[in-house]
Amino acid sequence: MPGYVIHLALAEKILRDCNADFDFANRFRLGSMAPDTIKRKDKKESHFWSDDMFRLFVRKPDLDAFMYEYERKMSDPFVLGYYAHLVLDIDFLDIYWKNHFDFRNDYDEPALLYDDVTKVYIKDTGNSYSRQLFLSDEMYYGDYDRMNEYFIGKYKLQRPIVDMKEFPVKELESVKTYEVLQKMSSVFDCEVSENNIPQLKVFKLEDMEKLINDTAIKLMGSRWFGN
Repeated sequence: MPGYVIHLALAEKILRDCNADFDFANRFRLGSMAPDTIKRKDKKESHFWSDDMFRLFVRKPDLDAFMYEYERKMSDPFVLGYYAHLVLDIDFLDIYWKNHFDFRNDYDEPALLYDDVTKVYIKDTGNSYSRQLFLSDEMYYGDYDRMNEYFIGKYKLQRPIVDMKEFPVKELESVKTYEVLQKMSSVFDCEVSENNIPQLKVFKLEDMEKLINDTAIKLMGSRWFGN
């Protein structure tokens, strides 16, 4: 899934067109980070993965399940930001992953189940890597850290103020969301510049930016954003 700074970049593009006041904008930013504020093993609930989806390598949130629970709360900017997070996750898998990555088993056959995927091909380069190496701080997750400075600078991202006492999504009730959000916002302590182009090992920067832009356009055209 995209790193939380990428989710904040999407949030900022949307907020610029919403003419939102400070409180709305802050809650929307926090909601856009919220599904990732729990431990990786607990993200099944926060991302609305069904049991069958959880067995797959490509795990897409169930928007119908989310809307069944929270459609009546979509006027809350926190919930709206949460929704935007899930939509970007789906677009990231359906568009970016599909165009750039290929997942295989030990016999070099296409694999769907998480436990069956042992290697990942990067279509842009033709190189393949073990699943463990691909999903490591050296490659996939390390690229998120390498992109943070660029996206914070380019989109003029603002540090969310974590002073909320209520998180209106029950999937977060069992975790210390407040403390995690504070920790996540500490990335803004670094000096940032959009002119510092990151050297990435897995992602293509221009395609990530296109994904953010296209998802923002789609969301702004939906009923929930008043257009």
